[in-house]
Amino acid sequence: MNPSDADEDKEKLPGKCDSCGAVFTVWVLADGSIRPVSPENSCACEEGILRTVDKSDIFDNNE
Repeated sequence: MNPSDADEDKEKLPGKCDSCGAVFTVWVLADGSIRPVSPENSCACEEGILRTVDKSDIFDNNE
């Protein structure tokens, strides 16, 4: 498998830990699981609850 094949099975998106509020880049895998792109660039939670960031995290409902 070459690197470009591996990238087709995942998508890089902004993510957030709901436990501590840290924001960092995550991979969303084909099975729906979410993993930090880099363990050095994520939160320090033992069992963080990761999710992707959506527009409601950034904009008010009035915008």
